[in-house]
Amino acid sequence: METLILVAFSELMAEKPMIPAGDAGTNLLGEKPRHDLSNKGKTSVRAIVDIGILDIDPKQIEPFSKGVKIIGASSDMMILDLSDNPDDLKVGDNVEFRMNYMAVLRAMNSEYVDKVIEQSINPKELKILENKN
Repeated sequence: METLILVAFSELMAEKPMIPAGDAGTNLLGEKPRHDLSNKGKTSVRAIVDIGILDIDPKQIEPFSKGVKIIGASSDMMILDLSDNPDDLKVGDNVEFRMNYMAVLRAMNSEYVDKVIEQSINPKELKILENKN
């Protein structure tokens, strides 16, 4: 099976504290971010990409780049920790993610996600399973 890829556009990138100041709120699913207190005082490069919980379940995708970690999402944006940004990503770059079945299902049903098929399948190659009940 071909790898299914989700591509997100990086909107903003900056070095930020790993533990933000103040109280964290919840996202639309009621989830509140958790922070490793051993990272207090440390910074990392963070990126905001143009896809969120309404489009995809962040738990169902995985960044291709080993240095990228999903740290949270709102309805229409996702926050990535790029660590020290070993791939030298910049604002405007695309970030690619592997998708599992549930991620594909959600993305395909989102009216906000553009769908592009880069490889077509010849109908003669399709095998249709029949239910004989």
